[in-house]
Amino acid sequence: CYAELLGVVGPELACPAGTTVKRSIAKRDRMLFACVKPDGKRHGPAELVIEDDVEVTANFVDGELDGEYAWNDLSGTFAKGKRTGAWKAANRTGARGKVDDTLEFVDDVASGKFSEQFVDGGDVVRDGEAKDGKPSGTWRTYWRGGSVRSKGAYVDGKRSGVWTWLHGEGDDKGKQVVAAEGEYKDGERVATKW
Repeated sequence: CYAELLGVVGPELACPAGTTVKRSIAKRDRMLFACVKPDGKRHGPAELVIEDDVEVTANFVDGELDGEYAWNDLSGTFAKGKRTGAWKAANRTGARGKVDDTLEFVDDVASGKFSEQFVDGGDVVRDGEAKDGKPSGTWRTYWRGGSVRSKGAYVDGKRSGVWTWLHGEGDDKGKQVVAAEGEYKDGERVATKW
């Protein structure tokens, strides 16, 4: 094996009985170490090592991802090869700075709560829900400090009804002031009020 010639010692994997550790090289600096059954199917823990750092940890059952999965700042759970439960993408660079995203999955489809928060303080950037892999229901974006920046609804993944955008600062009584409103039908803006 090329890895042995390079003197690479892989991670200590706790392989289930009846499996052995197999090393494979994806690129010169990338090696996958996985527990493998005699039939060649991955079964048990696996780790992808890039330049001496473990970048991906996963678990397989009969050749399918099953269990905890982590890749850099992305983490979640697989069940029989499909994403399930809450998945988190930490410290991602978003349009408004560093953010953490959390999205719920059911049977490998985004279906449930979505939340995005600033890393440097925890303020929510935006939140909403997904249904059948599409935005659904009420969604909001927020200014730093927590006041609402915009709000509206999605139907079948498309903006629908009235969407409102608000100024960051309120009026002299602290009430937020509407900057604009747009009305949407099937995802297309049909009216705007400034």
